[in-house]
Amino acid sequence: VVLGFLLAHLLRPYQSLFALLSSAAVPVLLIVTVGWYGARYKYVRVSTAGIRGRAGPSFNVNAISWVEPLAVKPTSLPGLSGHTFTSNARGVSIFVPLPILQSSEFVAAVAQHAPQNHVLRTTEF
Repeated sequence: VVLGFLLAHLLRPYQSLFALLSSAAVPVLLIVTVGWYGARYKYVRVSTAGIRGRAGPSFNVNAISWVEPLAVKPTSLPGLSGHTFTSNARGVSIFVPLPILQSSEFVAAVAQHAPQNHVLRTTEF
């Protein structure tokens, strides 16, 4: 307790500096965290099992197998357009933004894993 009072008395002239640094640290830490998460986040995953992704701005990850029949519907979320793929068998859906649908990486992954007659291979985006 005595050490605490001593430190508080010695650091009193620097109190405003500590307050400034701590108030600036929170937004900087938030920006760094969001940037780190955004750089590591995978919106859609394509594999031999099927496609995994989110149904819009939710935290629920859905998976749709390549053998499930899909309904495709153009969708616009605030600031982002794309397509929603809904499994006719189970009713789960995945939203894929248009920039991802048109990327060479996504097209190559679909060509590698999806069956020849799958809707993701035959539909022009």
